[in-house]
Amino acid sequence: MTRSVRFEPESGRLRIDSATFLALASAAAHREVPDGRLAALADAGVIVGGSVHCSIEPALAAVTSSHAQLSIAVFEDSSCWVHQGWLAEVSGILEDLGDDTYDLVSVDATSMPATLARLGHLTERPSLEDGQIPISEDLLDALTESDPAVRQRGSRALATSAPPEWSEWASRLWAGDWRFTVVDVTWPDPSGTLIDRRVAVIDTDAGMTLVDATHPFLQLVPITTQEVCTLILALLPHEAECRSGASPVLPP
Repeated sequence: MTRSVRFEPESGRLRIDSATFLALASAAAHREVPDGRLAALADAGVIVGGSVHCSIEPALAAVTSSHAQLSIAVFEDSSCWVHQGWLAEVSGILEDLGDDTYDLVSVDATSMPATLARLGHLTERPSLEDGQIPISEDLLDALTESDPAVRQRGSRALATSAPPEWSEWASRLWAGDWRFTVVDVTWPDPSGTLIDRRVAVIDTDAGMTLVDATHPFLQLVPITTQEVCTLILALLPHEAECRSGASPVLPP
């Protein structure tokens, strides 16, 4: 069933359910769309005279012709969200509101850092003492399971492996006061090879850890919020990394 579509022409912000978003993206790509979906979009003023409203055009242009795709998956003890983005000079971001509705917005390059920090719930945290925890792929997978009970078991298993100097961090995990944020950016390079970059962090109000994949075995290491934001921005491709003709998110 189609949920109501809410559209703010002045800002270009569009609240929409997943099925209607897919219909809108298909219409923007000039593919066939069920009439009922288009009627809901027309009633909301998103489609006018057979064309999409000018304020939503930049976001849809990115959806249909982006040079890179973004995913920000956020997992908590009892909730999860998956935000999506299509990256260009002006990007389209589909923000998951957690109830099968989404906000589709346009984001220019200057606003991208703040948008990524907001969607990843990145705020200032105290710094953990130096150290590391080995972590398995299976345990990371548990933290991203759709079943909250599996995520809770995973976070408690992780808490028991924390060193004594991370006791406050571990207590937050045990109490369910944690967040696992995974940011992925993928795109084809000039040769057509698919590039995939990732930053993954486990966040609590006692400190933040990075999933470090630069060693033979995965491990968690302390990281600051500013360092995480810098790593996430480094995921975004520059001009030389994109296929010819693509518009990079960041200048060369």
